[in-house]
Amino acid sequence: MEYKEDLRIQKTRRDLRGAIIELIKQKPIEKISVKEICDTALITRMTFYKYYEDKYQLLDDTFIEIKDQILASVPTQDVTSTEDATKYTCELITAVINFIQKNFDIIQALKKNSNNEIMAMITNIAEGAISELLDKASKIRPLRYPIPMTSSFVFGGFMGTLNYWLEHPSDENFKNVNLLVQDVKNNILKPEFLYL
Repeated sequence: MEYKEDLRIQKTRRDLRGAIIELIKQKPIEKISVKEICDTALITRMTFYKYYEDKYQLLDDTFIEIKDQILASVPTQDVTSTEDATKYTCELITAVINFIQKNFDIIQALKKNSNNEIMAMITNIAEGAISELLDKASKIRPLRYPIPMTSSFVFGGFMGTLNYWLEHPSDENFKNVNLLVQDVKNNILKPEFLYL
């Protein structure tokens, strides 16, 4: 019996997160009422308040769910060479690109409704993963620059590109973002640039 209850809780939370995402695509969070969220999720206000204090706590929970989805899409690999670090960094960036492409409307709506909190979250996830890769690589060969500076440089430029793509969505820009990742891999993330 307890297992079924857990599934119901998960489903209710998922339905509420889905409802707020659908509504955010239509209008700013400030103009969304708890009643609208409940009507969209097909639940009562009493059920809503059983799980969340307000719509902002629900939005925070939605961010956590998206963060978990992004982390699940990021490949984890053992780094045995500097080439591995470069390869896995590009795979990480590609995984983020693909996640954003798959959830483009959601990311774009959340970007507009959260003062770029979604982009800051994506940056933190990716910079942390890149820092971890660089840390492993630095045990094989010393880095030319400190890890936080290098990961910030690599992903900082990429985040600017992602923001451009989100503000100017097109298939051509999506293609160019992917080409840019390959150019970064082949021309910037070379061992002679990153390592002593």
